[in-house]
Amino acid sequence: MHSLIRSLVFASACVAAAVSCPAATLHTLAPTNVTATSATFNGTAAATGDLEYPQCIVRTASGSFYSVFGVTPASISGTESVTLLGSHTNLQPDTTYLVQMKSTRASDGAVSFGEEITFTTPRLMLPPTVAAFSDLFGLRPTSVTATGSVSTGTDTTSVFWDIGLTPSYGQTIVGDPATEPGNLSTSVSISFTGLQPSTTYHYRIRATNIAGTATGPDHVFTTTAGPLVSTLAATNVSDLTVTLNGSVTPDNRQAIVSFDLGTTTTYDFFPPWSKGYATPSVVSGATAVAVSKNVSGLQPSTTYHYRVRVEIGSTETYLGPDLTFTTGAPSTPPSASGAGANSVSSTGATLSVSVSAGAAAATAVFEFGTDTTYSMPGAPAVFSYFDFSLNQLVTMGTLPPGGSASASASFAGLTPSTTYHYRLKITSSLGTAFSADASFSTAPPPTVTTGSADAWQPTASLVRGSLNPQGVSLTRSFEYGTTTTYGASVAAQPAGLIVIGGGPQVLAAVLVGLTPSTTYHYRLVATDSFGVTFYGSDATFATPATLREGWRLRHFNSTANTGAAADDANPSGDGISNLMKYALGMTPTITGSAPRPVMQSFNDGDALSITFIHDASLTDLTYEVQAADDLAGPWTTLASTSVVPLPDPLSGPLSGGALAGPGLISDVPQIVFTVGPSLPAGPRIATVRDTVTTLAAQRRFMRLRVSTP
Repeated sequence: MHSLIRSLVFASACVAAAVSCPAATLHTLAPTNVTATSATFNGTAAATGDLEYPQCIVRTASGSFYSVFGVTPASISGTESVTLLGSHTNLQPDTTYLVQMKSTRASDGAVSFGEEITFTTPRLMLPPTVAAFSDLFGLRPTSVTATGSVSTGTDTTSVFWDIGLTPSYGQTIVGDPATEPGNLSTSVSISFTGLQPSTTYHYRIRATNIAGTATGPDHVFTTTAGPLVSTLAATNVSDLTVTLNGSVTPDNRQAIVSFDLGTTTTYDFFPPWSKGYATPSVVSGATAVAVSKNVSGLQPSTTYHYRVRVEIGSTETYLGPDLTFTTGAPSTPPSASGAGANSVSSTGATLSVSVSAGAAAATAVFEFGTDTTYSMPGAPAVFSYFDFSLNQLVTMGTLPPGGSASASASFAGLTPSTTYHYRLKITSSLGTAFSADASFSTAPPPTVTTGSADAWQPTASLVRGSLNPQGVSLTRSFEYGTTTTYGASVAAQPAGLIVIGGGPQVLAAVLVGLTPSTTYHYRLVATDSFGVTFYGSDATFATPATLREGWRLRHFNSTANTGAAADDANPSGDGISNLMKYALGMTPTITGSAPRPVMQSFNDGDALSITFIHDASLTDLTYEVQAADDLAGPWTTLASTSVVPLPDPLSGPLSGGALAGPGLISDVPQIVFTVGPSLPAGPRIATVRDTVTTLAAQRRFMRLRVSTP
């Protein structure tokens, strides 16, 4: 009361004196309890003795929001400092605001302000929700599809499915998709697989995001009854073999039946993926079907686990209970059978038999000779068998107990045209066994003949040969070089193995990269599968110095530019010189005809044109196509060969050239299909036209001209 009286007296004094009292002193403090939509606003005020009404101003910088509201206390007086407190619950998430304390004096309406402070509301975060309902589809003995609905709240939400035999569940499955975007109401589904028939399961949906976790209610389903699968006692148990037994009632569906078998419950002998199929392997109907499987290759004195496996489609699997049996003590001796000879050549053969070790580890040797005394030294067998525990083929010299394999050995250095006997001897601690006597005859030695050579080019030659393989697989090639040590080789054509018996096979090869004016040695060689090589006799050829000398040698058996072989000679009498026939790829001793100009229609009118074959590999020639208004000239060159190298489709780059010029229409490789090898060459078909049409000239002449340097 005394404070109020002092304030009123002070105010009256200010008014009576006709002076302004100082305004209240305000301070705006940082907001507290800030959420996405609300905040508590704080400040202090110190009045000067007059009555004041404090308020709080909250606004956005853009002016889109402006609010003035009261604070606690609603009024202040006296001179003491007081704390101001206000709140607002209608803010927007993720928005920046400015807050300021304000005070209005009662006596004259004077206003004072505190500092303006900036703050930002946080982003709104809402947890997900899970709908109460869930539907089931495709309820089967081992699978079902469940659906539900999830609202993800404001953030990316992870979806999970809990499933188990009780409301405690025990297994969590990540949804598919594993996450859903925020602000979404969506259906979710899951396929539960690997379930047990006639079993009740509990399941629920869980959804979680940064704001929290929602859990759906517990749901229940019971799988339908499936096939009845029983594993029965094993029979016919011996040291190495057993008969597995079982019973399957397929529930009127088609099922695949197999057995899992192994020394542990991982079933390493017949693992699930290896399919130890039962007999029968496919069952159907409504009644029980007896199934079984005879198994060999077991280890003696060993305990095995087994069970029946039933598969329906690709998603349903039913298992019988696990049972065991123990094989007997070692008693089965080794055995061998099924001898055969493979890859028999003139000098070698590969022999094979089927072997079983029996109940003890066994080793084997081949007994081998020209008669049944097997007087030649034996060779160890090489065993290959599949080790299920390693999931790979194993090669070793000793077959383990219970093991079966194909034993093989290769013999080389044999005598051609000779009959050999062989058998396999296999020995273990339980006895010795022999395969039946078998025999084979080596082939006669192949006949390898080196043939003639056509050395018509300075850097290449065609060589020939023949081979009678005597029914044996052989690889073959030509060796060549400047001496009888040869040093280079090339595969004979046709390529590949010759395995055909009977008469000789004609072979050839193109030797390239040779040196002009050089004598070469060559011979045909053939090698059998045992590495034995057979040789033809040595032969020689000499490369010519130039392409033109090679052409003369081919057609006239002389390299000299004289007589019938001279460039300007015409031995066939057809008026075409040897040089022109050389350029056009013609035979000089056979009558022929040279390419002639013909009239042809073009876009700009009719004009003369000529088509001819030229050889881009003939670097000692120049081809020119010329035209003139008069036979006496002057002649204008329409196209001529350049020095630009061209690639040959068979033999790589050549040093010849292509045609170029204003009259060139086309100049393309001539595609020649030949049987067997071809010498390197660059034949091309060219077409050249006159650049002057018949409308522009009264008469025109065209010619093909070849010349030498």
